Amino acid sequence: MSDDKQNKPAFFYGWLVLAACVLVGITAAAQLTYGIYVKELIAEFHWSRTLTSSISSVHYFVYSLAAVLAGTITDRYKPRLLIVVSAVLLGGGLFLCGFSRNVWQMYLFFGVIAALGTSCCYCVPSSVVQRWFIEKRSVALGISMCGISIGSFVISLLVGYFIPHYGWRVGVFAEGAFLFSIMILASFFMAGNPEEKGLLPYGAEKTKTTNIYIDQCLNDVWTFKSLIVNKYFLGCFANQFFTCISLIMTNRDGS
Repeated sequence: MSDDKQNKPAFFYGWLVLAACVLVGITAAAQLTYGIYVKELIAEFHWSRTLTSSISSVHYFVYSLAAVLAGTITDRYKPRLLIVVSAVLLGGGLFLCGFSRNVWQMYLFFGVIAALGTSCCYCVPSSVVQRWFIEKRSVALGISMCGISIGSFVISLLVGYFIPHYGWRVGVFAEGAFLFSIMILASFFMAGNPEEKGLLPYGAEKTKTTNIYIDQCLNDVWTFKSLIVNKYFLGCFANQFFTCISLIMTNRDGS
């Protein structure tokens, strides 16, 4: 008992990993704040609202496909690699948006490249937190998801300042630089599992029973059939669906 207390680190590294997950979650702001640019794009290019909004639709479609691949990469490889690649894609995609002159360029830069960059904003935090925390797991998951709201708030203020003073192009440059920077910062502290740091998950005892339980949790496999009938998954899906509907409703101004 006394040896365990002496060997136990004064600070659990998993809290730094959790902070990194919050930073990764902030990248979701690239999806949720697109509506800020809609009026600016319509005013400059004279596109219809339907055409301008379809850029965001393409982004979400590509993201939904890329998220499956991102989840697989997170499970098989170190999430740090995925975060760095995503930072380059997201930051680069947003930066290129600032040079757009045609709608097909926005489809490519924001609809495809930036969407690939946001593919890790949900899967990395949820997957990594599951590995690092047994005790207080629900609290840790809740904290990790705070990044999504924080990102939307911060990016809205950032872009909301730049657009009136310098134009939407400078605004999207600033957003890309900001998101790229925080993702690179997150990669420095990210670790896929406690074993990389020679640790056990938070709340785990050094017993055979607990280790077996941990292995079972980490190796648990969901089939597609079992997933689509799971009430918790359906609840999460419904939450995302109605969130998107609410965004559409609140962004309508009658034009």
